[in-house]
Amino acid sequence: MPIIEIATLGSPLSQGDILKDINLFATGEVSNASNGVVKKSPHHMCLVLTRPCGIEHKESVIVTGVEKLKDDVPRELDTLKKILSFLTNLRDGLNSPDVFYLGQLPTLPGRYGARFDDLHTIQIPPVGPDRQAFVDSKRIGALHPDFVRDLHARLFRAVASLGFDDYGWLSDSDLKWLVDCGQAELLHAQAETQVLKTQRSSQEAKGAHFDEKKLKDAESFEQKISESLRPYEEEYQLRALQKSGL
Repeated sequence: MPIIEIATLGSPLSQGDILKDINLFATGEVSNASNGVVKKSPHHMCLVLTRPCGIEHKESVIVTGVEKLKDDVPRELDTLKKILSFLTNLRDGLNSPDVFYLGQLPTLPGRYGARFDDLHTIQIPPVGPDRQAFVDSKRIGALHPDFVRDLHARLFRAVASLGFDDYGWLSDSDLKWLVDCGQAELLHAQAETQVLKTQRSSQEAKGAHFDEKKLKDAESFEQKISESLRPYEEEYQLRALQKSGL
């Protein structure tokens, strides 16, 4: 089944409906002299989150902003397996847990996603002809029922996961493996940097031109490895101290 389906004209507003041309607002900067200024959201489409039973007796619903996603499809997607993996990662939000992937929306180009970090409350007309006219003019699609269930799980995961220490969760053996590998990689990068420094000195001694960009790139790469490795080295050293009783 597709993620998005065309909603039946005349059907009531429901959870999972996607609305267009909706102005969304949030509280902007707050100071001691003010309760905050109204800030308009850049999103003009939204996904309805309120449960159907709540929609029936309320004149406001909770929605989350919908935005067009960046077209960052990797060039190396040239096989069935790679394309399927790319699309599955988008659907399951493995790299972006705060974005609920919607795919393509009816009549609109590109891919879209609902942002769980952009929640709003919007006013809607009371139940009756005015509300139905509002829904029919604003609704451009709806989540398939199976994806409404996935919406529940994804919302829970987005707000309920407390996370954990990214540096302390490794076992002693895995941490040592990671640190040893990182240190070897850092030594290799340092050696590459030193080779380029030696080449620069040689070229300067001969009065010849040296490509400084190569050295800057090498130094930047070395620094990146060092910064990535540092917290794991510190964790490893801390464990060593704890084991020694110091």
